[in-house]
Amino acid sequence: MAIKNRIKELRQINPNEIKANPKNWRLHSPFQQEVMQGVLDEIGIANALIAYEKNGELVLIDGHLRQDTLKSQDKVPVLILDVTEEEADKLLMTLDPLSELAHKDDSKLLELMDNATVENDSIKELLSIISRSEGTEIIDDNNDIDDFNEYDEHIETKNICPKCNFEWS
Repeated sequence: MAIKNRIKELRQINPNEIKANPKNWRLHSPFQQEVMQGVLDEIGIANALIAYEKNGELVLIDGHLRQDTLKSQDKVPVLILDVTEEEADKLLMTLDPLSELAHKDDSKLLELMDNATVENDSIKELLSIISRSEGTEIIDDNNDIDDFNEYDEHIETKNICPKCNFEWS
């Protein structure tokens, strides 16, 4: 089955001429705005906004934070899609969550971070947060089960119930 190419064109457009999608459900913290500004300052524009046409207007599907950050620019790249409003809504619902489903390969991330030169303090803080994040799945195909240390059952643990403060080990 052939997959349809829904990209109609790539245009350079003033970001103020694109209507922010009123259905956008993503909120951007001041820290996220600072990091975006840092990336744009250090690298420049390296990704297009995504929009569709509705009643003669361009309505944003993806790139709301970049649009806000780039309001002072004369022109920004925008991919114009040939989609219906319903299809645009599906993209709005799924583009960001889809990328969040990816697992993290810590060894590759650490290698990238070790080799990167970053000037912006907000980007440095983001990388610091990423490097110490907990609860993420680590994928490392180079580890063999025999490489792990063995422990006996006498590891001291201390548990405390958050409701009644009962302690056990």
